[in-house]
Amino acid sequence: MKKLHTAVWILLILTGCTMPGGEAGGPMVWIDRPLDGTTVPLAPLILQAHAVDSDGITKIEFLISDSPIGSVSTEGARMEEASIEWTPPEPGIYELNVRATDTLGNTNARTPANVQIVVSGDMPTSASSPTTASGQCATETLVAPLLLSPADGASLTGEPLLTWSYPDTTCHPYSYAVDISSDASFTDISLGFGTLDYNETSRQWPLPTDQCYYWRVKAYVPDVNGPASPAWHFCITGPAAVSSSPTFTLLKNANCRLGPGTAYDSVDALLRGASLNIEGRNADNSWFWVKKPSSSGRCWISASVGTASGNWQALQVVNAPTLATVVSTPMLPGTATPTPADFTPPAISNVAISPASIMQNGCGSPNTLTITATVTDNIPSGVANVIYELSGPGPMDSGDGYLIPDGGDYSQSSFQATVGPIAGSTGFWSVTIQAVDINGNASQAGPWTFQVVCIQ
Repeated sequence: MKKLHTAVWILLILTGCTMPGGEAGGPMVWIDRPLDGTTVPLAPLILQAHAVDSDGITKIEFLISDSPIGSVSTEGARMEEASIEWTPPEPGIYELNVRATDTLGNTNARTPANVQIVVSGDMPTSASSPTTASGQCATETLVAPLLLSPADGASLTGEPLLTWSYPDTTCHPYSYAVDISSDASFTDISLGFGTLDYNETSRQWPLPTDQCYYWRVKAYVPDVNGPASPAWHFCITGPAAVSSSPTFTLLKNANCRLGPGTAYDSVDALLRGASLNIEGRNADNSWFWVKKPSSSGRCWISASVGTASGNWQALQVVNAPTLATVVSTPMLPGTATPTPADFTPPAISNVAISPASIMQNGCGSPNTLTITATVTDNIPSGVANVIYELSGPGPMDSGDGYLIPDGGDYSQSSFQATVGPIAGSTGFWSVTIQAVDINGNASQAGPWTFQVVCIQ
C-alpha cells in the first residue's frame, strides 16, 4: 500500500528542506503509523513510514529509542514505503525513530523522524464494527472520489488548486491519497500527496511549469486504498522563455553555494519547483553554475537535487573558486583601503504574527495569517532572502516559504508573507525566521506561536 501521508504544506512544499548554511539533509521521512501521542494496548503494533529523496531510497529502518528493531530494503525509487510489526515488551512510553538511506548513503540524520507513543497495560478488545461510531466507511464500501477541478484537459498558469469530493454521504474515509504523475500510467507518483484527514478535499499544490500532469484521488482507511477516481490531466504553462539557455528544475529544496561543493558557503536557499538558467558547469557535471533567482549574480547548485534540460553539455566548464580565508596583506603606499570582509549576519526584529488565532482550512475564517519582520544588514542591499519555517503539533505539520520585501526591493527592511489556508492539525504552531545576506551569513529568531482551531 503506497500511502502518501505527507505533511500539509502551507503554500510551498519541502521534500527535503535544507536551510542556508547547512549541508544536504538527505532523505525526508514521514511516520504514517502510529501518530505522535497515540495510546495503544499491549499487543502487536504495525509501524509504517515512507521516505522521499531525488536520489532514490534503498532502506528504511525502524528504531525504538535509537535501538534497531527492524529494517526493510527498498527498490531505490524516489518514494518508498515500509512497514513492520512490533510487539512492545511491556507497558510504558516509547520513542519510535525511522531512518531512511538513499542510494548515495545519505540518511535523514539532520531531519529525524520520531514519534512518542504510550503502551498501556490493557489487552486489545474484540474487533469493532467496520463502520465505526465516527462514521468511517467500511473497507468494502469505499467508492471512488469525484474530481472537480482543474477541469480535465485544462491549461493553467501558476499553482493548480486540486479539488475533489466523496460521493457517499452515509460515511467518510480516513483520508485521501492524491496521485500526480507526468505519465498516464502513474509509474511515478512521488509528486502527489496524502491528506491528514477526510475533511481536506482541496489543496493548492506547487508543480514545475511547462509540463502536463495526470492526477487521481483514492479514499483511504487504515491499510487499504479504495478504488481510484478516473484520471484527469492538466498542463501548466509558465512565462514565455526569454532565452534559449538550458534550465535546471529543482526536485527538492536546496542551497545555492559560492562554489561546487558543500564546503562552500550557501548564498541562497532555493525551493522545490524553481527553474534556473544554467550558465556553466564543473568538469564532472556534478554541479551547475546558475543565475540566482532572488538577485543578480551566479551561484552553484548540485546536479543531484534536480533535472537539467537543454543543451547544457555545450556550456563552458567554470573553474571552482579557491576556498580562501581572509589574509591580512601589507598595504602599498598610495593604495586604497580594501572593503573589509563581511561576517556579520542580518538583524531580525519587530516580528509580528497576525492574527494570533486562525481557523483550520474548511472550518471558517480567517484561515490565513500574516508574518511581518524588520530585517537589516550592515551593508546596503545586503539581505539575500528571509525564510519562515512553521512547525505544528502533529508529526507532519511543517512548512516554509519566503518573506518578501515591500515592492520586491531587497534594500528595504520591511518583509512580509501571507501564509495559508492552513489545513494541518489544530493546536499551537510555532514560527521561526531565518535571514541570510549576500555573503552567506545567516541569523535565526523565534519561535513565535499562533493557534489553529476548528469549529464545525
